[in-house]
Amino acid sequence: MKKGLLILWILLLSLCAQYVWAEETIAPDPLERKAVKELVEDNTQNVRDAISKNGAVVYTYIPNQLFRVYCQEERLVDIQLQPGEELIYIGGGDTVRWVVDKEISGSGAAKQWHVYVKPLKAGLMTNFVINTDKHTYHLELIATTWYTPVISWVYPQEEKIALLRQKAEEKKREEESIVLGNGTLESLNFGYIITAKSKRYSWKPKMVFDDGLKTYIQMPVEMRSSEAPALFIKEGKELVLVNYRVKNNYYIVDRLFNEAELRCGPKQVIYIKKVSR
Repeated sequence: MKKGLLILWILLLSLCAQYVWAEETIAPDPLERKAVKELVEDNTQNVRDAISKNGAVVYTYIPNQLFRVYCQEERLVDIQLQPGEELIYIGGGDTVRWVVDKEISGSGAAKQWHVYVKPLKAGLMTNFVINTDKHTYHLELIATTWYTPVISWVYPQEEKIALLRQKAEEKKREEESIVLGNGTLESLNFGYIITAKSKRYSWKPKMVFDDGLKTYIQMPVEMRSSEAPALFIKEGKELVLVNYRVKNNYYIVDRLFNEAELRCGPKQVIYIKKVSR
């Protein structure tokens, strides 16, 4: 009998020890809990942080921030994602007492995903995560006596990058464009003949013309992978090496000439001759 009681006491003490150990390991540190709570609150955007646009609450999208959404029983909140992005996943902490649906509006470039949420009763709180091919939205949903009918976002960082990319492309096109000396197409003269000692030259010009002030020699794209020829202008019986600028496969010479030669070495020669205006 005594032996049985001893075994029982040992089992009870063992269970108590396990319970105390579990409590010690699971119970959160109050300071850590406070730190996490402050961190979450500092990174949560409320309606006070948003702007309004035609009845919509418009948040500024920042990765890993939380966005607070106020919901109401018997009212549907329309969460509008960025036009063009594809919806991948919707997950919620409480999907039993919250009604969730999704649908697409528009088509093509105007295609837009909508996520609709509605609480089944007041006083509920949960979180939702929405993943798309471009963003992850962390939402804090609160069911109360009023609601935010439409939620959407602006993406200033992406818009800034797109603007910078557009300006860079415009600058590149501007740099690559050929600006005529007097700015008129009527003054262009294409009266030039191009002859070569061999048809195999990858650097044979495709076209030569002038605008009355400058001469433009359009070189083939293939020349980029081969040696670029030097340009000589014939003055009397002499050949004079001249300077030129290269812009978007064009040799641009700041003068006119009647005859010129493109040379790669002493034997590879292409002749350019003006014949008429």
